[in-house]
Amino acid sequence: MKAKDDFKDFESMPEDSVPPFQSRLRSSILKELDPSWMRIASKVLGVHVFASLITLSLCRQFGVRIFFDGPGLMESFMKLGYLGCMAACGALYVGATFLLIPLLLTYDESRKFQKHLYLQPLLVGGISLAFLGGVGEIFSLSVGAIWLASGWLSGSLAFLFGQKISKAFQY
Repeated sequence: MKAKDDFKDFESMPEDSVPPFQSRLRSSILKELDPSWMRIASKVLGVHVFASLITLSLCRQFGVRIFFDGPGLMESFMKLGYLGCMAACGALYVGATFLLIPLLLTYDESRKFQKHLYLQPLLVGGISLAFLGGVGEIFSLSVGAIWLASGWLSGSLAFLFGQKISKAFQY
C-alpha cells in the first residue's frame, strides 16, 4: 500500500511545486495512466471497421465478400428462423469487435474502457444499426431490438473473454 500512497501524494502535488523536469515526467505518467477517451474511441473504431469487414464477408446479405464464396453463415443462421438469424447476426457482428478490443488496447485503456463495459456494446451496436439503416437495410423495431440485445450480450461477454486471452499473452 505504501507505493499506492506515494503515487497518490505524487498525483495530488500542486503543479507549481514540482520542478520542470519532474512536471513533464508527472504529466507523461498521468497521461499514460489515464488515457483519453478519444484515443480509446479511435482504436475501437479501427477494430470495429476491421471486424466488420471480416464478419460481413462471412454473410452474403450485404454483398461484402472478401474471403469466401457461397452462402456463408447466412444459410446456417436462417435455420434458426428470421429472428434467430437476426440475433445470431447481432451477436457475431458486435461480439467479434469486442473480442478483439482488449487485444489492442493497453492495460490502462482496457481498464478505463471496462468501467462502462455494459454501455459500450449498446453504443457500438446502435451506431452500427443506424449505419446499416442508412445504407438501405430495412428492419423493424423488434428486429433491431433483438439484434441490439444479442449484440450487447455477446459484446459484453466477448470483451471479458478477450481480456482473459490478452492476459495469457502478456509476459
